[in-house]
Amino acid sequence: MIRHVITQHIQKGFTFFVGAVADDPKQKIKLKAFHCEILNDFEAIRQEEAAYEALPVIRNITPDMVQQNYLGIKCDIRSLVDSEMHKIKNSEQYRHLLEKKKPSPKGPASL
Repeated sequence: MIRHVITQHIQKGFTFFVGAVADDPKQKIKLKAFHCEILNDFEAIRQEEAAYEALPVIRNITPDMVQQNYLGIKCDIRSLVDSEMHKIKNSEQYRHLLEKKKPSPKGPASL
């Protein structure tokens, strides 16, 4: 698994990126740490942003609409899970997947 740690610091027109990458034996990475600087032309950025056009409103979304959509999706997922669990419970091939394992007399393994 490759992991990235990146920090960003912006000060007086300069953006600094500092980071380190951890690799695994199957994915070797030559460059493991980096430090770079990006020089920003804030006047050019300001001019570009001034030319932006507002996005057209396709439709207005209310918080209630978002909540209703969320609840509908949640209901659909519950229905799908219930349907698949029913299939598994009634299938000789997959029923064993639902069998509860007996707890170990020693309890959970200690770290």
